[in-house]
Amino acid sequence: MEKAYQIASEHSLLNGEHRFILKYAPAQYFMERARRMGRLPGKMKGNTDKQIGGLEKDMRMMNTKITIRPEEHKDYKSIVSLILRSFQEGTDYSDGTDIIALVEEIRDSKYYIPELSFVAELNNKVVGHFLFSKFPLSPTREGGHNNETDSGIVMLAPVSVHADYFRQGIGTAMLTMGIEKVRELGYKGITVEGNYNFYNQVGFRTSSEYNIFPTSGYPMKEPRCMMCQETYEGSLDGIHGYIVYDMYFNA
Repeated sequence: MEKAYQIASEHSLLNGEHRFILKYAPAQYFMERARRMGRLPGKMKGNTDKQIGGLEKDMRMMNTKITIRPEEHKDYKSIVSLILRSFQEGTDYSDGTDIIALVEEIRDSKYYIPELSFVAELNNKVVGHFLFSKFPLSPTREGGHNNETDSGIVMLAPVSVHADYFRQGIGTAMLTMGIEKVRELGYKGITVEGNYNFYNQVGFRTSSEYNIFPTSGYPMKEPRCMMCQETYEGSLDGIHGYIVYDMYFNA
């Protein structure tokens, strides 16, 4: 139980009375994680048990309202709007315009995977957007698009949640569904560039642990880095290469 409270406290999931205040998908993740680790009993006594029961009911209600579906052309205006709000109010490194350009560049490239570009809707409003694209590797450090090979890996980027809906479990719901879809389509792994402290909690590790290395550039300010996750155990065994994308990150 102590470990469960520690996990919740680290992620601002307790109120002033040290009661669980989780209402959405992250609650389910952290509680189940604690149970799997043997840190939290399946049954708990007293008010805490009632809280968790109510919490899980709230999460189920929230999750039934979120619809995640492939993006359509009609969504583009809403996607632009939510990206601007998401990055202007949620980050200190982008105003969102470069992210919009990235999305458009991916759509026009050979790396675009239409069936892996999604929006999240809540009450018929587009509140989230994310996509996966092909992630080639080069066998040599020199890298470059003229020396790339199909790695069977996809990259998750960008991920945007409308600023009005931050911390409501939408990002976690999108990530969970997206990983499952990538697995269904037979890809070997997923890379992502983002906050290590968040993505490590859902199974991502630094890309160098899978023998995937940068080719140039300089490290981003920690905890941002490039990470990777297998779609099934051992799916990235034997992978070794250098990242083709001209970007900078820790690996």
